[in-house]
Amino acid sequence: MVSLGRCRRVACVVSLLVLSGLAPALQVQPAPEPPNGGATTPLVSHDFDQSPVGSIPPGLRVTTPGYEAKAVDDAGGRVLKVERTGEGDTGVVLGFLKPDDLRGRLVTLKARVRCSAETEAALWLRVDRESQQPGFFDNMHDRPIKSSAWDEYEIAGDVAPDASGIVFGLLVFGPGPVWLDALTITDSGKAELRAPDVAPISERGRDNIVAFTRLVGVLRGFSPTTESRGVDWDTYTIDAVNAVEPCKDADELVATLKALTLPIAPGVQFWRGQRDQGPPDSPRPENATGAVAMVHKGYVDPSVDASRRRMNIYSSEQVRLDLNAEATDSRPAPGETVTISLGGGVFARIPIAPYANADRTLPEATAALPTPAEERPRNWRATPAERAVRFAVLIEAWNTLNHHYPYFDVTETDWVAALPPALDKAATDATAEDFWRTLAMMHAKIKDGHGWIGGPGAPMVMPQPYSTEWAGDEIVIRRVADNVADRLSPGDVIEAIDGTSVRDLYAAVEPTICSATEQWKRYRALSQIGWGPGKNEVTLSIRRGTSSLAVALPRDGHATPKMARPEDGSELSPGIVYFNLDGTSLAALTTNLAKLSTAKGIVFDLRGYPADAGSAVLPYLSDTNLKSAQWRVPIIARPNYQRVRFNVSNWNLPPQRPRLTSNIAFLTDGRAISYAESCMGIVEAYKLGEIVGAATAGSNGNITSVQLPAGYNVSWTGMQVLKHDGSRHHGVGILPTVPVTPTKEGLAAGRDEVLERAIEVVKAKLK
Repeated sequence: MVSLGRCRRVACVVSLLVLSGLAPALQVQPAPEPPNGGATTPLVSHDFDQSPVGSIPPGLRVTTPGYEAKAVDDAGGRVLKVERTGEGDTGVVLGFLKPDDLRGRLVTLKARVRCSAETEAALWLRVDRESQQPGFFDNMHDRPIKSSAWDEYEIAGDVAPDASGIVFGLLVFGPGPVWLDALTITDSGKAELRAPDVAPISERGRDNIVAFTRLVGVLRGFSPTTESRGVDWDTYTIDAVNAVEPCKDADELVATLKALTLPIAPGVQFWRGQRDQGPPDSPRPENATGAVAMVHKGYVDPSVDASRRRMNIYSSEQVRLDLNAEATDSRPAPGETVTISLGGGVFARIPIAPYANADRTLPEATAALPTPAEERPRNWRATPAERAVRFAVLIEAWNTLNHHYPYFDVTETDWVAALPPALDKAATDATAEDFWRTLAMMHAKIKDGHGWIGGPGAPMVMPQPYSTEWAGDEIVIRRVADNVADRLSPGDVIEAIDGTSVRDLYAAVEPTICSATEQWKRYRALSQIGWGPGKNEVTLSIRRGTSSLAVALPRDGHATPKMARPEDGSELSPGIVYFNLDGTSLAALTTNLAKLSTAKGIVFDLRGYPADAGSAVLPYLSDTNLKSAQWRVPIIARPNYQRVRFNVSNWNLPPQRPRLTSNIAFLTDGRAISYAESCMGIVEAYKLGEIVGAATAGSNGNITSVQLPAGYNVSWTGMQVLKHDGSRHHGVGILPTVPVTPTKEGLAAGRDEVLERAIEVVKAKLK
C-alpha cells in the first residue's frame, strides 16, 4: 500500500518540538579536564538503587502515551526499565535541569543502556534558549543504541548564554524493553568556542572532491568486498575529503585515491589518459569459487535495523553468484566491472561483482587505510560546524540519489551539475541554517513531492494562528483562530510579514521546496511562509478591501485552524450526501455507509490525505474489480541507474456491496499526494466520478530515506509509479475534469467554491 510516512526518529523529534538545531555558528571544543584528577559532582544523578521497585524516581517522567518506566531489580542492582504497554512507536523519558550557573559551560550527559531485540534507544539532550533560537540538540540520530549488552553512552553539549532550560532523557524506538542505569549530567568545564570552519574551495579542490564523490558512491553501494564490511562510511568520507581536497594535480589525486581505496576495495584499478587506455582486467583468482554482488530493490538505508527492514517494500542485499553465471539486468556477471570517469582524465575500474571463495572476496587487501592527519577528541561527533562534514553530507546525499532516484528520466534534472555549486556554497556556510539551505536547494533539484530534508539548521517553526489559500498569486486568509479573530478576517490579503513582502518570502523559500509540480510547491510554501520561532510576535501587513493594516499576532502554538467542512453524512442538497475522506477512518465510513447507500448523489472530499477509508470506499463504486496504478520497484544491480528493471504490482479491489450511486463528485487539489493520488488515480482511470478542483501533487510511491552524517535525513520517492495506461504520473498528477480556483471574494464571504461547484455538478446529473 502506498503511503506517506515519516521515520520514527523524525516523529520523535517533532514530538519534542525540536526541528534539529545545533549551535549554529560556533563549534564546541573538548573541555579541559577538571581539576582534582577529573572528579566532578554530578548535577543530575540517577542510579535507581534507592528507587522503590515499580516506581520512577522524582525528576524523570514518561511523556508519551503507551509507554511506562519503572525501577526493577537487575543482576547488577536496580535499574530503570522502559517498555511499551499500549499503542505508540516512540517512548520518551524526560528530565529537566535549570541552567543557572551552567550558561557558557559544557555539560555531559552519560548513562548505561542496553536494548532488547527489535528495539533501539538513544540518549537525548536539548538546550532551550530565551531567544527561541536553536540551542544545542542531540538525540543520537546518527548513532542509535542497538546492543543487548550494557554499555556507557554520552552526549556533550554547550549551554548557550541565554539558556532557559536543559532537557534530557531517553528515547525508545520499538516495543522494548530498554534498561537504563547510572544516568548523570556533569559540568565539564567552560565551553571553548572557535570561529566557524569556513574557507572558499578552489577549483582544483572542488574537482578533487567531485572525483572522490563519483568513486565512493560506487564503492559503498556496489562493491561488496570483505574489507568494506566494517567501514564507518560517514567517518571514512569525512577523512577522505580532508585528504583529497588539497591534492595539487591529477597524479597526487590518483595516489591519494589509491591509498583510500585499495585497503577496502583491493581490486580497483586507476589510470590517467583515455577511457580505453586502462590496464588489462585483473585475471580471475585461481581459488575463486563464485562472486558476490549488491542488488537493491529500491533503496533501504543500511542503518535501519534488520527487523524494520523486513517490513520494508525496499531492500538492499548481498547475493552470491555462481562462477559461470551470466549477466542479467538484475545480476552482474562474476568479475563484472564498471569504468567511471573521475574527471581530468582520471579513470577507475571497479569490480561490482568481486570474485570470492567460501570465506571472503578476492583479492585480499595488503594495505591499511591511512591514519587521519588529526586525531579526533574523545567526544567528537560530526556536526555541520565542520567544513569536511558539510562536504560529506552533500557527497552521501548526492550519491544515494544518483544511483537510486527513479525519476531523473522525466524531471530533466542535470544531477551531475547540481553538486559543484552546492560544494562551493557549503565551503563557506557559517551556520547550520546556512548549510541546511544549501542541502535543501540541491535536493530540491530532484523535483519530488516526497523530498524532505531534516537535520541541524532546519527552520524552527511554530504554526500561525490562521490558515491561508492561494487566490491567483495572492495569499488570502481562509480561517482564523479564535484568539486572533478580533484582528484578522477571512479574505484578508497578506502583503508582507515582519516587513518582508510575500513575494520576497516566496522567492526565499521556493528554491528549498522539493516538488514535482507547481501546485505542491505552492501548497508547501503556504505552510512555511509566516512560520517562525515560537513565543514571539509576528506582524502582518494586510489588505482588507481598500484599506491597509498592520496586525500584530502572537506565535503561541495555537494550531493552524483547519478548513471548515460539512459533517460526514450531512445532506448538501436534497438527496446529495457529503463524506470527507481527508483523514477519515474505515470506522467512520462504516458508520455512514447506510446513509451513503440511499443517497442520490455523493460528494467525496479528498482535499488532503486520506486514512484507510480512502481506498476502502472505492469498491462500493464499481461492479467490477478495480486495480490501482502501476507501482514499479526498481531492481538496481549497477551504478548510475543502468540496466534497471522493475518489479510491478498494484492493488486489486473486488467490488463490495451495497453499490453506491454513480452520481458522484470527488474534490481534490494540490495538497493531495501519494496515497491520496493512489485513490484518485483509480477514480480517474475508471471514471468513478467527476473530479472537481485542481490537479493533485504529482508524486506517488513509497517513500525511502537515508541518514547522513551530523544527523541529517533526506527522503524521496523510491519507486516509479505510472498511470493505468502506462503514461506519466510524476510531475503531472490527477487532473480535474471540472477545474475550480478559489477567489479572494469567495474566501472573504466564507464560501467553499470548490464544494459549491461540485454540488452543481452532481445536481446536474440528477436531472
